[in-house]
Parts: sequence; structure tokens; C-alpha cells
Amino acid sequence: MGAAQCAAGVRTDFNGKWRKDKSASQMDCYSKQLDLLQLQGVQKSLAQKLINGLQIQQNDESMRVQFTVDKVPFYKHTEEFRLGQEVSMSRRDKKSGMQHAVLRAVPEGVQVDIKLDAPFSGNILETYTCPKDGVLQVESITQVNGKSEKCIQVYRRI
Repeated sequence: MGAAQCAAGVRTDFNGKWRKDKSASQMDCYSKQLDLLQLQGVQKSLAQKLINGLQIQQNDESMRVQFTVDKVPFYKHTEEFRLGQEVSMSRRDKKSGMQHAVLRAVPEGVQVDIKLDAPFSGNILETYTCPKDGVLQVESITQVNGKSEKCIQVYRRI
């Protein structure tokens, strides 16, 4: 999965630090995704306003994604995915239960398929792509109780 840079047409290397471009991201539908996941109050505010980037480490077999929060340095959430293998971890929404995820290579980039355990079960499908040099795009489709919301978040390399 390794490559030199996240440049247009390079589907495999997302290594580095990425700052969210809120003006280019679909923040309204992101709020709807959080509603589907039943995030409220401080958790929803943290997700919407304070998570402002990603730090990604990647090799041929795995991808590690850490959500970055500048204003709350003690908050750290890191997820590590393995290519073609299901990995179980604590849920990113901090609710009870686990999430189970599989990383796959797809023609346009990589895809992470996440299943959320009950009692708040659901699915999140994230596709990481580089539409142009220095730009990371994460398309996510969140499905809960038969409802679905698709959203695109845009990040710039820093």
C-alpha cells in the first residue's frame, strides 16, 4: 500500500498530518450523521467543532488514524485498521460496545468498513481518496436503523 505522496492519482499513501478544511467539507450533513449516531451535547460539539484534523500512519498491511483536537489536547482517539482483516476496538463515539472494522484497497483509494455493536448499532463506510495533490477526501456513509447519510470531509496536508 505504500507510495511516495498523496498526489492526484496516487491511491495508497495517506501518511502525514491533515487539517480539516471546513469550508470545503460538508459540515451540515456531518451534523446529520452525528444525529443518526445519537451524539448529543458535549460529544456532538466536540466532534463538530474541535476535531480539526487527522494524523495517519500507513504501511503495506495497516492504517492508523488519529483524530486531532487542538483545543483539548488530552482527547485522543486512535483507530488502527488491518488490510483484509477484521479488527475490534472501542467505539469512536465513546458509547458502550465495540466497533469492528476492515480496511480494503479500492481503485480510488482505501476503504474502511465499520460495524457498530448494539445497543446503538449501525454501519460506517469511509473511503479515503486524494482528488488532487495535498488534498485528502474522506467520503463517509453512515447507516443506522434503515436511515442513511452520506458526507464528504476535506483535509489539507500540513
